[in-house]
Amino acid sequence: MQVHWTALELEEQWFLAEGERQALLPGKSQGQRLAIAALLKFYQIAGRFPENLREVPEVALHYLHPLLELDAQVEPGSVYHLPSRTYERHRAEIRRFLSIRKADNSDQERAKQWLIHDVITGEQTDSELNAALMEWFRGQNLELISPKAQHQLIKSACHDFEKQFFQGIAEALSPSSKQAVDHLLRPLDEEVDGQATRFQVLSSDPGKPSLKTVFKEIEKLEAIERLALPGDLFSPIPIKVLHAYRLRAGTESITELRKHPETVRYVLVTAFCYERRAEIIDGLADLLIQLVHKIGVRVEKQVVRE
Repeated sequence: MQVHWTALELEEQWFLAEGERQALLPGKSQGQRLAIAALLKFYQIAGRFPENLREVPEVALHYLHPLLELDAQVEPGSVYHLPSRTYERHRAEIRRFLSIRKADNSDQERAKQWLIHDVITGEQTDSELNAALMEWFRGQNLELISPKAQHQLIKSACHDFEKQFFQGIAEALSPSSKQAVDHLLRPLDEEVDGQATRFQVLSSDPGKPSLKTVFKEIEKLEAIERLALPGDLFSPIPIKVLHAYRLRAGTESITELRKHPETVRYVLVTAFCYERRAEIIDGLADLLIQLVHKIGVRVEKQVVRE
């Protein structure tokens, strides 16, 4: 909230309406009037109360001072030293005026479940999730929790969303598909240490155009087909998120992939294979085009020689 305010922004956002004056200011000392006005306006702009009054911009206090017709001896900065008991009392008065209440643990759990089931897809930024959470609290007539509590709630919701997603993918795979995934992470020759795994072979580039290369790419495609992945396996998540899982699988070592819990391992490997399948098919088409072109060039040269 520590920003530079233009005169227009101060007038539009920090102006105290007549109804607000009549409801909150009567019977208050001049210093309390400034403090309660500052708290009210801060809440209406930020959607929450400041963690401490020093979050309130000093320029806004100087704007409110003449607006409230306060005496010159009342320093705008005096609200920064408001006793905690007075601060809490003012917050309670503002809650009653705005018809809101403090959020309890059950409210935060409801907010978390709403994020998991209705908001989070895995591609939102923290700022987007924060904005959504703020709107939810406003819609429920609840006081927004502190920034630290928001961060913890969103982090927990994202963790549970991913955990549920991983579990859902694992449950969608047949036992034979799971065995095929684990088979990909084993060495080509299990009796020889240091051998490349089948998964690493899938990651390799096709190499120079040749009939041998075509057969190797077909073998990769067949290895992925043996996983028998459902066509709609990753339909609930955006392509961007699927690609992130695929990249993660491609950058981790085989040892790291094996160490993951089964649900995580199945998601990472199947996400990789899901995208890799399309790449191999496209690569095969390119290889065949190059081979046909190569054959055509050879035939042309042969004709010229003859």
